[in-house]
Amino acid sequence: MKRAWFLVEVLISAACLFIAVRMIDPVAAFEAVRQARPLAVIIALLLMPLAVLCRAWRWWYILRRKHVLVPFRTILRVTYIGMALCLMLPGGAGDVVRSYYAWRSAGDKEAMLASAIVDKVVALFALCVLGSVCALAMGLTGLFLATLAFTTPLAGLLLFPRLVPWGWAAFVFRRVFRRKMDTARLASVFRMNLRTLLNCVLISLLAWAATNMIHYAACMAFRAGAPL
Repeated sequence: MKRAWFLVEVLISAACLFIAVRMIDPVAAFEAVRQARPLAVIIALLLMPLAVLCRAWRWWYILRRKHVLVPFRTILRVTYIGMALCLMLPGGAGDVVRSYYAWRSAGDKEAMLASAIVDKVVALFALCVLGSVCALAMGLTGLFLATLAFTTPLAGLLLFPRLVPWGWAAFVFRRVFRRKMDTARLASVFRMNLRTLLNCVLISLLAWAATNMIHYAACMAFRAGAPL
């Protein structure tokens, strides 16, 4: 079952990649790459480790606040694995699958799974907040309301963690990995106090700022005068 589901995910990702490639004129794409500004490309590449470091730092911070002591280099390595998997698995599933590799490296499967999930929720929440603010500032009321519709349930999960159905998560984990999960432990690691939550949001804002600067540098590599 696990292999079949993985194959389906890979096929879906491959189909999406195929469609995206078909939408691009290969001659025009090659010409754009040939004329790209090297300095802007180098800046984008140099910013990438910073974006990854911020994401690894946020996950590591969540674990530390729950007294789960894992070397930062382990979290950084697994974060890179998760980001690589996100290129193949749809829906950002790689960010959750990375918890499996963290568990294999450092143990405590409940803490790794719950921390990876809450880390993903915080990242999405911070992104939705940024999107809402930007949409509102640009006068895009419809987009603001749509983004706010995603922000609200994410905030609900963070402020009211009891809403998370850990019994279902434990059932799925048991069926897929043949391992039992301690639901009380999952709930305890997922739950964050206000200080931890605010610090994680601040780290998320740094991560998204670095990511947006990568996008800006990449844009400047192919188009002069793009407004920041």
